[in-house]
Amino acid sequence: MKTNINISNISVHLITFLIISCLLVGCSSDEMSNDTANETVNNFSESSHGPTSNDSQALLAFTQQSHAQVKLLAGSLKQALMSAMQSGGPQAAVNVCNMQASSITAELNSQQSLQIKRTSLKYRNPNNQPDAWEHAVLEQFNQQAIEGVAIQEMVHSEQIDMNGQAQFRYMRAIPVQAPCLACHGSEQQIPATVKATLVEHYPDDQATGYAIGDIRGAFSVWQSIE
Repeated sequence: MKTNINISNISVHLITFLIISCLLVGCSSDEMSNDTANETVNNFSESSHGPTSNDSQALLAFTQQSHAQVKLLAGSLKQALMSAMQSGGPQAAVNVCNMQASSITAELNSQQSLQIKRTSLKYRNPNNQPDAWEHAVLEQFNQQAIEGVAIQEMVHSEQIDMNGQAQFRYMRAIPVQAPCLACHGSEQQIPATVKATLVEHYPDDQATGYAIGDIRGAFSVWQSIE
């Protein structure tokens, strides 16, 4: 059952704290277990056409590296947000969340062979729009949620062919929790100061109207196979 929370009177300082917390939702847990990673690879092996043992081992390694990459991105974003809080207060932290997350992600991608982004069926930044494969996996996650699968357990990885280039792909679902509603909740739940910032920077924003227990989106990681 979805829960409605009225946060219209939350102070700006607390709003900023909630935004920071929400940014880390879904990626601050312990490392994904070997059982979860192996199950992901087993699902790939059953649905693909004739993968070898080497394929499965390579996909398992990629899946584990992707999980670590998700945590690395979350740590980098948290550091930037906390630094902004110390130097410029809550509004500076809000601006980092709204404006600098993409550049932080791009910088991380420039240093790694794995590429990562956040995506959603209801995206805020047009640069985070899902491609066809990501869209299909997000729809799959939604179906799993209907079937009662916990969002924290929704991880998918496989090897695909993307425009003639073999790739490993990975996605990990991000659940909506109470802190997310300060930026992604209903019209009544998003404070006026946050609304104004979102309208300014994202006039075509689709990432609102969520409730606790929804799937906010997913981390998406990919790597080309030479």
